[in-house]
Amino acid sequence: RTLQAGNGNVFDVEFSPDGRFLVSCMGGRNCSLRIWDVATSTLVRSIDYLSDVNSACFSADGTLLLTGDETRRIRVFDTRTWNEIARLDGFQWPIGQIYLARDNRTVIATEIDWHTRKSRITVRDLQDADKSTTIEGQRLLDVSELKRVAAFASDDGHISLLSFPNLELVKRFPDRLLGARCGRFSPSGKFFAAGSAYQNSQLWDL
Repeated sequence: RTLQAGNGNVFDVEFSPDGRFLVSCMGGRNCSLRIWDVATSTLVRSIDYLSDVNSACFSADGTLLLTGDETRRIRVFDTRTWNEIARLDGFQWPIGQIYLARDNRTVIATEIDWHTRKSRITVRDLQDADKSTTIEGQRLLDVSELKRVAAFASDDGHISLLSFPNLELVKRFPDRLLGARCGRFSPSGKFFAAGSAYQNSQLWDL
């Protein structure tokens, strides 16, 4: 089945936790968020944006959908109506990736300066917009709430594990992985794998 995206680029896709919906983050000539019914492949809703939509994230209970875009903003939607219910502004760079913890409050956003390739992590609270923590030179790879750790990649290629949600250093792997772009914990939390823009991946025992 093909879900017609129209004239635009797809930068991210995410399934809702119940598998009922698929969202596609669009950019280029058609900056929008598209929400699809998986069973029927029909378009449920299309929401226009002013710039590229880089990423999306559902809450664990499926009640919220968050998006990050080039306008340095996170938008929050109620999935019962698909109406926007909140925004997080004040980021320095475009939002490249977002993660919403199971408490439906703690948001981890990766900001990326596409010109210099510098990154930073910003932690925000959906219920307290003034509460913010920033870690320079890092980008989020994955979070294991089972093991209460988060994996980050530094701009110079070091992979580190930080406690979650306190974000205190737990472990720093000795091997560098330049150009790290993605990473995942295994379901058991015993392994972590990361992939690089330079055509290689690494696997670690935790």
